[in-house]
Amino acid sequence: MNNNQLEKNKVDKSMTPQNDFLFQKIFASKGNEDMLQEMLEEILNIKINNINITNEYTLEKMYNDTKGGRIDLKVTIDEHKIVDVEMQIVDKKDMEDRDIYYASNLYTEEMKEGEGYKNNKEVIIVSILSYNIAGRNNYIDSARFRWDSDKTVMSDKIQMYFIQLPKFLKQNKKDKKKLSQWLYFISQENKEELEMAIEENDKVAKAEKLLKEALADPETREILRIKDRIRFDREMDLEIATEEGRAEGEKNKQKQIAKKMKAKGMSVKEIEELTELTKEEIEKL
Repeated sequence: MNNNQLEKNKVDKSMTPQNDFLFQKIFASKGNEDMLQEMLEEILNIKINNINITNEYTLEKMYNDTKGGRIDLKVTIDEHKIVDVEMQIVDKKDMEDRDIYYASNLYTEEMKEGEGYKNNKEVIIVSILSYNIAGRNNYIDSARFRWDSDKTVMSDKIQMYFIQLPKFLKQNKKDKKKLSQWLYFISQENKEELEMAIEENDKVAKAEKLLKEALADPETREILRIKDRIRFDREMDLEIATEEGRAEGEKNKQKQIAKKMKAKGMSVKEIEELTELTKEEIEKL
C-alpha cells in the first residue's frame, strides 16, 4: 500500500479498536476468549491450551476508568503465564520504560511468600502501538533478558512484545496470515484487506460485528465522548504549561542579560529600554 492510499484510508483512531476502551470491550468480555487466544498465539508463537481473562470488561469499570485509570487487558495463559495487552495511540516517547515498569510490577505481584523464585510465572507485556518506535525496523519485535557475551536468553520470565501498526500497514506484511488479519481489524485502515479477513476468518468477523454494535450503543458512545474530552483537556493543559514554561524561560533569559548590563554600569532606564523587563524587576536584580 503506497502513502497516498494510506492517507486516503485514514480513519479516526478513537473509533477503532486502537482506542483502548473499544479494544477491551471487544476482547475482555466472557465468551470472547477464542478471539484473544488466536491473536495471542500468533503474536507469541505458542500454542495456548487455556486462557482466562483476569480483568473482565464491565461497563461500570470502564466508565470509572475514563477518569484517568490505565485501561489494559490482563489474562492468564496455561496457568503459568501472565499476559498484559494494551493499546497505545499517543507516542509519549517512553513506551519501553513504561513496559519495563509494568512488567516488574506484575512479576512482583505474582510472587508468593515461601515459594522459590523458579516458581514465578512468566510475565509478558504486549503493546500494540498506533505509531512507530525509532530504530525498530520490524513491525513486530520482542525483548527479554539476554547474556551480553553471546546474546543467548538468560531468562524468559519477563518478555515484552511491540507491534507497530503504521509499519505493518506500510510493509503490508502477510508472513503471519492470522496475525495480519487481526492487525487489519485493529487498525481499520485498509478496508480491502479487512473485508478479506472478515470473509476468511470467522473470529475476525465476530470481532467486527462486536465493534459495530459497540459504536451503535449510546452508553459506549457517551464513554468515548468523555474519554475524548479528558484527552483534549489534558492536551490543552500540557499546551498551556508548555507556553507558560517558554514565557518563564524567556523572562529568565532577559534577567540574565539585564544582570550583565547592570554589571557593565548601564542605567536602569537603558536596561528597561533594551529588555522587556520592568523598572521594578531590574531594580530587584
